[in-house]
Amino acid sequence: MELDHGAPPLAVAANYCALPADVLYDILLRLPAKEICRLRLVCRSWQSLTSDPIFARAHSRRHRPHVVVLGFRSHEVDVVDLHGSVVKRIPIGHHAGEVLSTHSDLLCVSHGWGLAY
Repeated sequence: MELDHGAPPLAVAANYCALPADVLYDILLRLPAKEICRLRLVCRSWQSLTSDPIFARAHSRRHRPHVVVLGFRSHEVDVVDLHGSVVKRIPIGHHAGEVLSTHSDLLCVSHGWGLAY
């Protein structure tokens, strides 16, 4: 889009807000929360969209906090965030052996007998 230097600033800004709603929604979902808070000031429609509880839930599902498996006992695993708060306790039975691997939202735990889940 080429800027018309003779056009009033408001008219130029209005051209940038002419994205289809679903495209704008998808773009905003991909941004970090800090940027979304700043972008609420762009226009009323962006503030309305980013303040919607449905958008907030979709954004939080997409941007889950970084977690680390920290506590591992014989019958449960504690998943903690980077602040040390327990996010989730996962019961793993009474005969678990060790955590073999983690990737994204997956945790591979082994029993002592070669079984893993």
